[in-house]
Amino acid sequence: MPKIKHRDSFLHYDVIGEGEPLLLIMGWGGNSLMWDPIMSPLVEKFKVITFDNRGVGRSSKLKEPYTMELFVDDTKAVLDEVKISKTHVFGVSMGGMIAQNLALTYPKMVNKLILGCTSPKLGVNIKHALDQETSPFFVRSFSPSDIKQLLSMIFSPNYVEKLMKDKEEFKKFFTFYAKYPPSWTSMKHQAAAIAEHDTLNRLNQIDHKTLIIAGKLDSLIPFRHSKKLKDSIPNSKLILYEDTGHGFWIEKPKETAKNVLKFL
Repeated sequence: MPKIKHRDSFLHYDVIGEGEPLLLIMGWGGNSLMWDPIMSPLVEKFKVITFDNRGVGRSSKLKEPYTMELFVDDTKAVLDEVKISKTHVFGVSMGGMIAQNLALTYPKMVNKLILGCTSPKLGVNIKHALDQETSPFFVRSFSPSDIKQLLSMIFSPNYVEKLMKDKEEFKKFFTFYAKYPPSWTSMKHQAAAIAEHDTLNRLNQIDHKTLIIAGKLDSLIPFRHSKKLKDSIPNSKLILYEDTGHGFWIEKPKETAKNVLKFL
């Protein structure tokens, strides 16, 4: 279980496979195990680097709010540790925000860029979304109603029904989500970084070949944000899944892996 110490935190990371490097950056509250649905085809072609952002999974949890600059520095520290000077980067949700900032801050470290279900500027009151009394992210119990509420924020209605009915699918999802559940404090600290994220006026500086992927039924970060990325990043293309929500790579793992491999 490799870890590095960086700025008073221990960051867990893994490196699997051979070939060109591909860095995967997970989103808000998620841990690196959530890449599992698409890992197998990726590691057949690439050296895949995954890690847990600070505050989640097997990485350290700190008391103070995080910043986007800190997340970018953490990401670079992981790449430096594994001696990778340039890599393809695939980030989803908050991970896509980190990926944008990494490409802008350290452009020579990024080869091709994949931005999934993300935004140049969220433009919503993220702190309100974390109200403990009302937020679907606060699973007070693991009752069917609480779980369904959480799933409905992440997935399309059809996939939620599938998860609720199919015990094997449900078990697969919660194997990598509930194994390292994020604390409420960590969710709030990560939200502080999301709230300050704003690359809107700098997207035209991203000259990397960029693939943007989104689900049309995404209720967390509506697909209009991905369209804004497509309109603003010069060398970019958009793939829009008509029938998926925020967690598109979990709903359509084979199609997502195929699109990623074709792009890279």
